[in-house]
Amino acid sequence: DFERRRGDLETELRIMQDDRARLAVELESATARLERVENATADVSRRVHSAIGAVREVIDRAEAAG
Repeated sequence: DFERRRGDLETELRIMQDDRARLAVELESATARLERVENATADVSRRVHSAIGAVREVIDRAEAAG
């Protein structure tokens, strides 16, 4: 009975270790994806601000000319 319980506990421990390793890989992958999304978001933000600046310049020139 003791040996069976010990075997069950060892099996559970291996399963938990496997789960932990799998979760670590998934977390690493999710972290990498998040970093890529954050970088893309920052790039889009820079482009939008640049476009806004360009549009404002055009409007200012049009108003100055008109």
